[in-house]
Amino acid sequence: MLSRPALLACWMAALTSVSAAQDREPDTFGTQDPGITMIGYQEFFPDYSVGGYTGLGERTSTSSFYRLQAGINMIPNGAILKQVVFYVRDNDAEEDLEAGFGRTYVDSGTGSGNPIITYLGALAQTNGSPGATYVLLTPDVPIVYRTDLNGDDAPDVANYFLRVHTPGDTAIRMARLLWERQVSPAPPVATFGDVPANHPFFQFVEALADSGITAGCGSGNFCPDAPVTRGQMAVFLAKALGLHWPWDVP
Repeated sequence: MLSRPALLACWMAALTSVSAAQDREPDTFGTQDPGITMIGYQEFFPDYSVGGYTGLGERTSTSSFYRLQAGINMIPNGAILKQVVFYVRDNDAEEDLEAGFGRTYVDSGTGSGNPIITYLGALAQTNGSPGATYVLLTPDVPIVYRTDLNGDDAPDVANYFLRVHTPGDTAIRMARLLWERQVSPAPPVATFGDVPANHPFFQFVEALADSGITAGCGSGNFCPDAPVTRGQMAVFLAKALGLHWPWDVP
């Protein structure tokens, strides 16, 4: 039978273990875990006029347009936006709140022309007067900030946003975005002679090469079956993770 000090030590060790597990942060890198981004009501602004805070942890517009929008450009480039949940309030039996996800862009080379606004996917809306509720979008759209959107063979600058239409006694409270990282698509032409397009690791080798993590083993080859030294592994990991940039703590 354990003594009281030994029992106390075991209890403290178990408590520390549980606390450490609870405090573990989600993975920052990798495609295995979805990322979650929260957009508070404070980040929704009227697109045409001045809006106001209600003081109830939500925001509504004071214009006749009733449109509020928030940028979501914090999502990593190339990630797929899987889901958007708008947490809203609808106390109006005559008017319904409507929510959507869209993109604007301008010419990357000249910056000229008016921004082109496009909704990506269907809109979602409330029905009747359900009070505190939510509406759901499942866009399944990749977020790409520089890509050719007007067909002129030059990349354009894209800006992604959420927009809600809040007529009558309706309001946005917050939005939750669920996104997943993905490996970049493989190019049509192989970079290395020994990793052709039909190679099982083609997409992943090309992603390493395109991101500057590897230049191959020389002579235009990658040597996919060659062993990797600890030094080479250090280069791969350091470049892939952007190591090391610590906080400047006095």
